[in-house]
Amino acid sequence: FYRMYESSYDTELIWLMGYPFTGTGVTTKIVEYGTNKSMATNYGDHLEDYDSEEYVAQFESHSIDPVLYPDGPFWHNMDLERDSKTLLVKTNCGGTCMHEEGVNCTADEYIGELLGFPKWVETCRVGRSFKPDKKYETDATSSYRRLEGEITAIEAPEDEQVGSSRRLQLKTLQKRTKAKDGKRVRTAPYAANKISKIVLTMRNPFVVIASRFRHYGKHDELYLERFFNSKGLTMWCAETDAKHGALKAFGSLQSKTRITGGVPCWTELYRLVLWYKNACRIIERYDSHVVHFEDYTKAPKETVSELMNFIGLEFLEGKNIRFEQHSPLYKWFTEDQLIAMARFMDLLMKGNECT
Repeated sequence: FYRMYESSYDTELIWLMGYPFTGTGVTTKIVEYGTNKSMATNYGDHLEDYDSEEYVAQFESHSIDPVLYPDGPFWHNMDLERDSKTLLVKTNCGGTCMHEEGVNCTADEYIGELLGFPKWVETCRVGRSFKPDKKYETDATSSYRRLEGEITAIEAPEDEQVGSSRRLQLKTLQKRTKAKDGKRVRTAPYAANKISKIVLTMRNPFVVIASRFRHYGKHDELYLERFFNSKGLTMWCAETDAKHGALKAFGSLQSKTRITGGVPCWTELYRLVLWYKNACRIIERYDSHVVHFEDYTKAPKETVSELMNFIGLEFLEGKNIRFEQHSPLYKWFTEDQLIAMARFMDLLMKGNECT
């Protein structure tokens, strides 16, 4: 039965792969909003609704197919239709664990998974699920959705308005249940034989580090209230390097102060570089497409058009590109810091350039 069922499964799975804060989340939002279809994610503990509101460890994870994929991927959007025959599957692969996400990162999850390519590739098929306990509380649906009925053109968001001869049809939703308590579980690797392509996201590494700090700062009262600025970023980088630099995986760089000296967040940069070294190898094995985050602002129409052509999906009539940029508004690093960081990454990436 399983083999027959597997052979009849005709949904195309495309890995949407990127280091955190390089655009996997933004790309998912753009495709979901444009198609009105839910995409997929390895991280069933981190879901969104139609309004792009995020819910971490609040709602139960639902596999895209419980028979073939009991350990994920999971549906990403709680409101949108779940019938797309092409699914982007968000994955950050290994070596990207972040303590502020409420996950107890092991040394292996933080850096060890990046050190061997076979191990790293396996983590691209691993994520997290959220399993609630038996206590629930009801939760309202997103503001654009109703439990029953339709939304007329007048009631629809401005970029979804349609002619008076047509009404915007939105699917009826089941009432949500939010868990008061539950458990986040690291999933087992799922089968990768249905993965057909890869979309790889890339972004200016200096902005990635600044965005990483901004994300951390929102979970730390001291940084959020007093040091949500360039001074705070330098402080956070020093704390991060002191905390993780002693890990065995960083051993080759621990004593080389001539390489790491004056490089803020060198441990984070090291993780990022190792991640893309692995990514450069895996995209050679698949039909792949690279999306540069900055192109969403420089040439949004062309960038989204090329993406949609590659994955074989189309925007619905009247849909615009949903993109909200949260990049730093001013210089987070000094010129000397940027030069030192660039030299550090260039040394690590030598001979491993991606497109």
